[in-house]
Amino acid sequence: MRSLLPALLGLALLASGFTGCAGYRLTHGAPLPFNAVHVEPVTLSGPVPQARSLVHAAVSRELSRDGRLDLRSAPDAAAARLHISLAPPSRTYTADRPDDAGLSRKLVLSLTATCTLSSADGATVYFAERPVTASIDLFTDDGQIPAEYQALSPLADELGRRIAQAVLDVW
Repeated sequence: MRSLLPALLGLALLASGFTGCAGYRLTHGAPLPFNAVHVEPVTLSGPVPQARSLVHAAVSRELSRDGRLDLRSAPDAAAARLHISLAPPSRTYTADRPDDAGLSRKLVLSLTATCTLSSADGATVYFAERPVTASIDLFTDDGQIPAEYQALSPLADELGRRIAQAVLDVW
């Protein structure tokens, strides 16, 4: 009987530990101060015009996947406005030696967006000119231009995910 008592006590303690988790609900935190957003056309100050549509589509896709916001195509139908401005892509060579030009084939391509989220009437600014950056490693075995062109779509997807995260997770 004495050996059964610790086992029952341990079992009761274990069962009480799991009942505390039964009522836990994973939520997104505080509710958003707006329920619909209009993603304005992306502006670009650089030499990669296809990045505008790729980033716009990626942000819209990520916001619609979350489900907390409705996307509106007309700015007057939305409660908030998201303005995205892209900077020219930056390149950083990461594997190079001064005496061997053949090793300079790995680089990091970064794309930075400056985002402003405001109410539709502009009276409330939720955040202004927030920089959001995404980077991707690439190898230029087949040339730098084809490598950058191929990397632009996954880079825009990552930047879109990070911008949507900035919009949704600030509250």
